[in-house]
Amino acid sequence: MIYTPEGNEVAILQQFKEAVVDLNQADVVLLRFLRARDYDLENAEKMLRNAVKWREEIGIDNYLQWEFPPYYQSCVRNLKFGEDFEGAPSNLLAIRRKMACKTATRKWRN
Repeated sequence: MIYTPEGNEVAILQQFKEAVVDLNQADVVLLRFLRARDYDLENAEKMLRNAVKWREEIGIDNYLQWEFPPYYQSCVRNLKFGEDFEGAPSNLLAIRRKMACKTATRKWRN
């Protein structure tokens, strides 16, 4: 994945930046949304605004302050095992096979 604009992407990215200046997003984020919507400015803007709204509603930017249920530590392990091809950390989320949750409505077998 190339994180810098190529060729005609520069002009489209500039138009997109002007349309969503109020969201204060990095160029790399804007470029990802443009590419995801095949450079359709209207659809890319709609998708980005919905994503930002969702992040605010869920509070995903404050996930380090979330409190997890007590069974989380016994049922789920998060292991950092390296980096991907671009240097980002890669994690493995391991869930035990026989995890019992009080809120489950169905029983899962191996």
